[in-house]
Amino acid sequence: MKRIFKKIIFSLFLLFSFCSASCSHQKEIGVNSKELKDLVVFNEREIKWNNFLNKSYVDTILKMVFNNNEKEKEKYIESQKKLDDNYLEELKTWVRYSNNIVFPYDKTERFILSSSGQKRNFVTSFGSEKLDELYNKNWLFFLFNLDKFVFLQYPDVSTSDNENKELIDEIEASKRIYDDFYVSQSNEIIDYVIQKYNIEVNEIDNSELYEDRIFLLTKDGRIIRFDISGSKTNDKINIRNSSLHSYLYSYPKLIKSANKLNDFDLKKYVEVVKEWGDFDYKFSESKKIIYIDEYGNREFRYTLINIKEEK
Repeated sequence: MKRIFKKIIFSLFLLFSFCSASCSHQKEIGVNSKELKDLVVFNEREIKWNNFLNKSYVDTILKMVFNNNEKEKEKYIESQKKLDDNYLEELKTWVRYSNNIVFPYDKTERFILSSSGQKRNFVTSFGSEKLDELYNKNWLFFLFNLDKFVFLQYPDVSTSDNENKELIDEIEASKRIYDDFYVSQSNEIIDYVIQKYNIEVNEIDNSELYEDRIFLLTKDGRIIRFDISGSKTNDKINIRNSSLHSYLYSYPKLIKSANKLNDFDLKKYVEVVKEWGDFDYKFSESKKIIYIDEYGNREFRYTLINIKEEK
């Protein structure tokens, strides 16, 4: 009987030891699997970033902004890589309350005084600062994540308060239908042009003040503008500002074109349609009208309205 009892005790001990070892092993496998998954996600993201940074237009912008200062350039790139989906979620909130459609018509009982003297709701004002930060500081993150932003085709309007309210209500209704919205298929840029917009000489210190504009054509036919301004003294460049324009532009025929590089000349677009700071340049309104007629008689304008929902 004692032998039987001892055998039972010994068998239970082995069983518990096996279960304990098995559970510990399973837990270790779970931890290792998560670490492996995180590593795979990190590597995939690094590959995407490396491919993005090797693009000609990205390299050109970074060189122009940082004037070939590799240390500052790498520091900036690393700061952009650290921004993740949490930053996108944060932007989602501020875009909702401070986009280019809602912001001009913000009128509530709770105001703060902005630097321009205008009264603004705190949420709208703070959200506007966050969007300015996106365009003026985190523009590389914006270009890398272009396909995660939702834009709305937005006409030029100058209306009364009642009409403004109707416009916003209409936009909210369209949001449910998802008409007139644009989400880029990828972050791919198929063409870019640099416009030497303006150069002025500061008579006080004999420095040159300049502004360059870079126009980017997306794969699905939208035009993005990036501005760089600065001063040059004795061939030494001091960058003052770099920022993305908050609107995208396009035309009906450009969007419909199956071969956009063949059917649309981005350089001609800059020469004919866009303004120039050079007083010697003779802008022709009639040429601009003819150009717009050629591409569908309408110029579309898009503004950031939301962040794409992850499936």
